[in-house]
Amino acid sequence: MSASQRACIVIDILPLIELESKKRQKGGQGGILLSPLMDQAKGKSTEKAAKLVNVSRVYVAEAKRIKKEMPNQFENILK
Repeated sequence: MSASQRACIVIDILPLIELESKKRQKGGQGGILLSPLMDQAKGKSTEKAAKLVNVSRVYVAEAKRIKKEMPNQFENILK
């Protein structure tokens, strides 16, 4: 399996990783989400997802963009 394919596969679990990060951020702040940290959390979530499938964070970010902007091409990568 190519690095591009692995990056595309992890896109399906990325929302779960991002949700977990958001929950952690709310935990110690009385339930208030710290919005300035959200971009940082997304980067870390993408990095965690990338480590799961042994690719760079950039591959995962690019796969996410392709899935959103070019879904047909995204499906072709998975084949």
